[in-house]
Amino acid sequence: EYYAKHVEDLEDVDEAVSEHNTIYNEFDYLIRLLEARRFVIPHAREMFFENVIWRAKYKPTKIDPEQDLPVAFLSGAFRMCGFAKEGCIIANYKDYLWEPDAYGAAGDEAVDEYIRYLAFMLENGKPLMPPKPVPQQFYMIFDLTGFRASNILNYNARHMVANLIYIAQTQYPERLRKAIVVNAPFAYWAAWSLIK
Repeated sequence: EYYAKHVEDLEDVDEAVSEHNTIYNEFDYLIRLLEARRFVIPHAREMFFENVIWRAKYKPTKIDPEQDLPVAFLSGAFRMCGFAKEGCIIANYKDYLWEPDAYGAAGDEAVDEYIRYLAFMLENGKPLMPPKPVPQQFYMIFDLTGFRASNILNYNARHMVANLIYIAQTQYPERLRKAIVVNAPFAYWAAWSLIK
């Protein structure tokens, strides 16, 4: 009933119910939700429903990179590249391979492909994680070689970065072990002071 009121496409209602049943039975996922919301049950419940609706819309476990990510996947900007000493996955994001305008005209379609790209990479990184007691988290290395200050004003770039932050915090809560920024020019730090 909740999903019928909050999901636009009727097909996605069935998907939402399926996602609900899947993630509701993942104990570790529920604990991460609670941790992300400091064990405040109403906030965690709200986040749970938000996750279900987001997953129903983007279907991260059903993304076909060739069909659904024609620009993003070929860019190679986001890669899994190994494991940290404690066993966590290390992912690398290379800014010089990221071309926000290559996704087409500014707008939701371009941003949606980027969202699916992030979801695909994060979803496919989860099975690579060694079993517990290794923390089920990622190290993200953002290599900002080639950072362009012009992206600060670029519609696609701003919305893609905003969604990167949203997805990391809300859709994959408590999965980021540490973010490391390397090769950042002065323009990045000026932009960062605006973003944060």
